[in-house]
Order: sequence, then C-alpha cells, then structure tokens
Amino acid sequence: MSKDSSQTLLIEVSDDGETVQLMDGSQWLISPGDIPTAILWSPTSKIEVQEISDDLCSHKLINLSNGEQVYATHGPAKQPTKKP
Repeated sequence: MSKDSSQTLLIEVSDDGETVQLMDGSQWLISPGDIPTAILWSPTSKIEVQEISDDLCSHKLINLSNGEQVYATHGPAKQPTKKP
C-alpha cells in the first residue's frame, strides 16, 4: 500500500452501480466503464483507495477480496440507494 492509499470496508453499492459508499464515510462516483464490475461487489469487501494521476478520475478503488479495480471520483452525483 502506497502513502497515497488507504483501506476501508465497502458499505453499499447503489442499485445502478454508479456510486459506492465506504465505511470511512467517503462516497465515490464510479467511472461508467467500470459500473458492471462495481455493481457486483459485496458489502463488507475490503477496499483499497489509491490516489492516481488521471484526466478523468482521481482515484482507483481496489477490491482486495478479488483484485478487481474500478476508477472513481470522490463525491457522488446522488446518494446510494439500498437494494431491496
């Protein structure tokens, strides 16, 4: 883990997969191409948040349970909604 990263737990993924909320209170807007990956993540998965240098996204979220990663921007456009 680099100095520009942290680890926390996933609380929830919105029904449409566009946003995720983490245990540390942060909320993330997922890059559109990564929504199919993020929507399948399970609550309580351990997530590493890495700051990156990218024109479109400021961070990479890595699911430490399975190694999958998605690109994201801090702060969602809308609040996550719970799945029924």
